Amino acid sequence: MILSISSMSLELHANLADESLYCRQLQRDLPRRVARLAAWGRFSRPVALHLVDQPGELRQRAPVPSLLDLRGLAWNDALWLLRPERWPEPPDPAEWTTLVLHELAHVLWFQRTTPTDRPPAYAPTWFREGLAVVASQGMPAPSGRRVLADGHVESAAYSDDAGIADLGGVVYAVAAQLFAAWWQEQGARPYASLCRELRAGRGFSAAFVVACGMDDRAFVAAEAARWRAEARTQ
Repeated sequence: MILSISSMSLELHANLADESLYCRQLQRDLPRRVARLAAWGRFSRPVALHLVDQPGELRQRAPVPSLLDLRGLAWNDALWLLRPERWPEPPDPAEWTTLVLHELAHVLWFQRTTPTDRPPAYAPTWFREGLAVVASQGMPAPSGRRVLADGHVESAAYSDDAGIADLGGVVYAVAAQLFAAWWQEQGARPYASLCRELRAGRGFSAAFVVACGMDDRAFVAAEAARWRAEARTQ
């Protein structure tokens, strides 16, 4: 299947059977839903979508060893997804399309921030996963911060795979809230500057300072303190 979405310059090559329920859902819903990604750029190269039969195949393709029970993985200009029929409980087609959109957000980030002759630019969990969750599911409700305020916001924000495996969905909830807060405070111009600095070869923290005028860990700490203050007054 080749799906072209001209508004996003997306050319998606997928090894999906054209008659499958998931293929039909993707063809019907992705053109509309992928428009959410427009705030963070457009694709500059074709994207390949590969289906695999076993979770172990995703772990083998991960750039670093992973402890996670992966359903999807993005790297450079490609994404790999566990075949829906191989999930312990096959997902609803709309849920599966959300996963595709989540992984496409990662690919878009790689294309915006990394030349083809270098590995993808690093971004901490709160930024990387926060962008993908917001892009695929929309901005989280601010009320969700009350539930997260008593947790270890800073450690969740910079979790490695072991931390994500331990904390589970909390990491993605924290990431979405932090990215949404950053986006609403900073917006498109600092984001574009951040992408440029990363393409030029700066590390994430140095690029963040240049683009946003603050340290990324200081931003996360300030947000965590604000959430805790909000929780105490409500």
